[in-house]
Amino acid sequence: MRKWYYEVRKDDSAAVKGIAIMLMLMHHLFAFPTRLLPGVSFKSILTLSNGTPAVVYFAVFGKVCVAIFTLLAGYGIYRSFFRQLQTDRSGDHTQTYISFFARRLKKLYFKVWPVFLVFIPMGLAIGSPYISKDAAVWIKNALLIDTNFNAEWWFLTTYVIFVLLSPMMMGFFNRKRSSLYSDAVIIVIGGIFIERVLLNYVVLTDSLIFL
Repeated sequence: MRKWYYEVRKDDSAAVKGIAIMLMLMHHLFAFPTRLLPGVSFKSILTLSNGTPAVVYFAVFGKVCVAIFTLLAGYGIYRSFFRQLQTDRSGDHTQTYISFFARRLKKLYFKVWPVFLVFIPMGLAIGSPYISKDAAVWIKNALLIDTNFNAEWWFLTTYVIFVLLSPMMMGFFNRKRSSLYSDAVIIVIGGIFIERVLLNYVVLTDSLIFL
């Protein structure tokens, strides 16, 4: 029997990302009515019997975009790393692991820091209550250890954790002895640990619970 195999191409990934972005916009625009400023409201075309606009439920469903982005990021890292690993002819792949994931983190931080350096000082200048003058807090937010300057950056902290854990996870999936059921149980337990324990320990913001 021929084994089923399909490789996600860049066009496929871009299409799925487009859908995830639309879901993300719907989630952040309509899933949090309490975030509207006093005197601001929107009128839904369809309102349910309990008085809740139907779009709110669609917006809550839009949170699935987090899982989509995580899946695409993980798949991309996995494919990119093993393409690089195939070109490494040395017996010890330690240096390949370090250089690959260091580049991943460097790429992320070099995209975050320009935004950080423009908008965080701007928030401080206009007197935002979320921006602290404590240098240690600035460093932790710049390194995405903490996200109390901008709670919406919580996913970047998750991404950093996944990148740091990737060598261990890749070794787990490529081990010689594995089974579908045991792997599924370990993945579920690991996911719960990362989301409920590790993230709540690293990210010191209550906003994470509601995002």
